Amino acid sequence: MATTFETLMDLPLFKGVSKAQISEFLGTTPVDFITYQAGEILFDASAECRSLIYVMHGSVCITYRDVGKGVTIHEKASSGRVLGAARLFGLSRHYGCECLTLEPTGVMVIDKQDYSKMLQRNQVYWINYLNYLSAQWQRVIDEVRCVEGGHLLNRLASLVLTYTDPEADSITIEADDEALLSLTGLSREAFEEECCRLHQTCLVYRDGVRRKIPSRQRLLEAARMQRSI
Repeated sequence: MATTFETLMDLPLFKGVSKAQISEFLGTTPVDFITYQAGEILFDASAECRSLIYVMHGSVCITYRDVGKGVTIHEKASSGRVLGAARLFGLSRHYGCECLTLEPTGVMVIDKQDYSKMLQRNQVYWINYLNYLSAQWQRVIDEVRCVEGGHLLNRLASLVLTYTDPEADSITIEADDEALLSLTGLSREAFEEECCRLHQTCLVYRDGVRRKIPSRQRLLEAARMQRSI
């Protein structure tokens, strides 16, 4: 099992930080280590983001509701994920999503004010934070044009690209056929044919009103290839 030092050094906002710097961080920055049981809520969509949350072990489900009429996205996130970094500062500081533990889960919580002081004390933390935010924004801008289109594959890829993280363990889109059909420019017959094709190629599995996406990367690659045809 990884030590606290090893776990912290693997987190995206601590990349390049030495063990000595981690020791200094733990000695000078107030942090809370909290363990949640399965089914507990870490935050809801209307809550204001006032801290950074690092998933140290276990897993959580991040849910974005009504991203389209009748469309909800669920994403599983495990150890190493950072929650709240993009909402900590700026004009829109509410989470905009809800987070529920899927199993016993340990998190490290850093208050916004304490994190701000840490950024000012050490340039490495500041650069890591800027790189993290820039990567999030650039990824969407660079790729969203590559998956645009009126097919179901394109629409699902756009939703996945916009709302989920590259490190997502699993992704589920919850919506009935009517809700998904309304997002596309397809006839009902063409829509059903594409649903079957996505299932047969193992890109999207239909389970009632849930579409399970086993591989985020494969889905996006397929959408880019279709766009280029």
